This record gives sequence, C-alpha cells and structure tokens, in this order.
Amino acid sequence: MDLKTEILSECNKCEHTGLVGSDLCECILRFRALNRMVGTGFNSAMLRRVSRSYLVPELESGGEYLDYYQKHPEEVESRGLSLYIYSREKGRGKTTLAHRLVYEAARYFAYTARYKRDRNYGFERSDRFLSDKDSGLWRSSFYVLDDLGAEDGSASWTRNKALAAFQELFHFRRDRQLPMVITSNYHPSDLSRLYDGVLDSLLEILPDGSLGGTVFRQVEVGGGEDFRLSKEESEWPL
Repeated sequence: MDLKTEILSECNKCEHTGLVGSDLCECILRFRALNRMVGTGFNSAMLRRVSRSYLVPELESGGEYLDYYQKHPEEVESRGLSLYIYSREKGRGKTTLAHRLVYEAARYFAYTARYKRDRNYGFERSDRFLSDKDSGLWRSSFYVLDDLGAEDGSASWTRNKALAAFQELFHFRRDRQLPMVITSNYHPSDLSRLYDGVLDSLLEILPDGSLGGTVFRQVEVGGGEDFRLSKEESEWPL
C-alpha cells in the first residue's frame, strides 16, 4: 500500500477523497507533509506518530520560543530562525520534538497556495552528516542536526575536519537564512568546552554559557521519565 492510500484509508471524514466539501481534508495535508519528509533522513515510524498525536516532552525552559516556532512557520522560514534543543539526559524526547516541529512546518506549507517546489526538509545525526556530507541534506530548506556532540571520536574523520565541516554547515545556513533545529545532550556551555569555543559565535553561545542571538534560541527538555518508554509513543495497538 502506498503512503497516500494508507493515510487516506485511515480517514473517516472525507470518504477517502482528500476533500471535505471544497476544502482539503486533514488527511491529504498529512500525506503531503509526510511525502516531502519520508526518505530525507527522518524516521518514518516517528513521523507517523507525531503526525497522529500531539505528544510533547516536558520542558524546563524555552517554551515561548517553541510556541513561536510552531505558530509562525512563515517567519521562521523567511528569517532563518533556529532552535537548540537540549537535555543532559538521553531519552527526553528531543528527537521526537524535532520531528514534530518540522512536520508542523511541512503541514502548514502543504496547502496549495503555500507550496514551493524547491522547499525541502532534511534530517541527519551529526555523525551521519560528517560521514556523508555529499548527501546534501544539510542544504535543505528546513534541517535537523540531531545529537550534536555525540560524534564518535574513533571514526574516520579527524577533530579538525569535523570542526571545519560544522563551520561550513552553520555558515551556509546562516548566510542564506535557512532555519534549523539542533538537538544535543550538551548544555551550551558544555558544548563550548567540547569544541574549544570554535563554534561559539556561529551557535551564538554567550560568555555566560547561555545560547541566543540573532537567529538561535535554546529550549531545555526535562522530565523524569525516559520518553522512549512512553506507552503513548508505542507502535503497539494494545
């Protein structure tokens, strides 16, 4: 079953036509969004989950930036606004949240009047970006760099080459005002120490260790329960 048939067959509002009267049904918007994101690095199962339900991890701070990002996709796109989503603990839902943010943008732009042929979406873990820059996903209109700081130190790239690659990535997106979402297990001050301050200006890490300037804002994800163990996130129907 192809993606369109699968999504429309689940809908009980439009009799599988994609239309409610003369308006687009939610199912066709969902299909258009997912169709642009599947195959560009995003996790298919996670995309299906975030497109069906609004499950958001607990936040410690930065909720106002998250709200703005979700409610103003046109401003996010035109101004190249970016988020740094972090938690010192793993499994807090950072990657799921990144999927949700980009899905919401893709859904917003799924309306015919807002469509652009060259608007695209990309997702890469930081180690995948370093090992496969030729994929070009980092040049996408909307881009997620997942798990920054978790690169394998024993991998084939050297530290200097990794830093040069990150600098190229951040310069490219900043110069073209392209939005991105970065997830990490590092507080910005810890990330600064990890990279010896080389990326501080590009990531807008301030002397006090916080992050934020012309395009970046930070969101801290919290919660005491591993998000990966949530039954609400489960693929099981039982």
